[in-house]
Amino acid sequence: MIENTKPIFTMGNFREKAYLCGYFRYHDSRVITAPGWEAFPVPAADIAEYKKFYYAGFVDFAMSEDNGGTVGRFKHNVGHTVDIGGVPVMINHIDLYLMPYGIAIYRICVEITSDSLNDSTWAIFLMRETGKWDREDMRQYSEMVLAPIREAAASLGSDSSRIVDNGNKLKVFQIVTADNKEDYGQHIDTTLFEVATLSKIGACCEHNSDSHSEEYVQQILKDNKLSIYNNWSSLALFDSFTIMGYCVKPWVLQTWENDYCGLIYIHSLFCKFYLFDLNTRFVEHPEDGESLEAEYHEFMRTCTFQKISYNFLPGEIDESIDRALDISEELQHLRQHIGYYNKQQAARSSDRMDKMLAFLAVVTLLSTIWDFSCLVNAMIPFTSLSLTETAGYRLVASLMVLMLTIVIILMLRPRRSCN
Repeated sequence: MIENTKPIFTMGNFREKAYLCGYFRYHDSRVITAPGWEAFPVPAADIAEYKKFYYAGFVDFAMSEDNGGTVGRFKHNVGHTVDIGGVPVMINHIDLYLMPYGIAIYRICVEITSDSLNDSTWAIFLMRETGKWDREDMRQYSEMVLAPIREAAASLGSDSSRIVDNGNKLKVFQIVTADNKEDYGQHIDTTLFEVATLSKIGACCEHNSDSHSEEYVQQILKDNKLSIYNNWSSLALFDSFTIMGYCVKPWVLQTWENDYCGLIYIHSLFCKFYLFDLNTRFVEHPEDGESLEAEYHEFMRTCTFQKISYNFLPGEIDESIDRALDISEELQHLRQHIGYYNKQQAARSSDRMDKMLAFLAVVTLLSTIWDFSCLVNAMIPFTSLSLTETAGYRLVASLMVLMLTIVIILMLRPRRSCN
């Protein structure tokens, strides 16, 4: 039960690191020639270390430059603080992942330190929403962040004006930490929900017309919250994945950033974006069903993994992200498209076969009539009956056609009921 009181916050030092992720399609080479972008392959020693914790196939897909389905990695360093809606935001760098099948995923790494979580939710909301990018107070953000992404897209043969193919907002992976649990207020779960949805902090407790309903908040927390350790919880939503904790050790933060975001979240986004794109192509180009189905099976074979880690926690994170992104729903729709296409193909094949059999039946019937007419003429020459051969053949053929017609009519005529 959410009490009708606002959360009480200490003037804690909230630290947030967020990764804003989007994607676009690329068509040309996998080399970025735009200024400021550099390739950053993963060292072999790091790959070997990751394989101690994650399955080799998953690591090779995400990291190994020698793998046929490799992910090309590029980085653009920014290192400037910009003003976003009155909030100072540190833009660290931009990562760009050139995934298979022409999917380019970028993530914008930002940091915010403030004594109010409302600063973080407001700034990230402005950076995430594409409709806010033309605001005057977003000019620095556009010049330092969006411009390099557009230049990279242009160098890859893409439309530089369209760098968001996933709707009207970017996906967000965010990590919020504080020194003490009390900094988050009396209702830490609802605070987690508000941070994850980039809402006003404390709005859930206000119960006004603009607040989320209590039933909805509780249902989302029940279905999507992951809380394994006492000092942190995560909430996976369609548009964001949020980890909120306190007294978090540096190595844990590093795992969240490098593994949960850099590996798991990026891979899940790739699967979501690709499957959505493939579903769209199935709808728009059903005539290409055969090649699209072959592409789907190749994707499932080379880019998806039943399990990704030897340890339980990465698997839990992976499953919660996949559920929130509705990846299974995309797969279900795609299988329906494939099933419908195969059904159409089977119907066309059956129709062609029926026509071929009908043609063969007609040819066989004509051949049978001719052979029978020849047999009758050999046994009883038509000339002996004062008929020409032509007239005799026509007579026999006509009688056979008449008999076959009568037989077919008798076979097709509905039987009378005995009652």
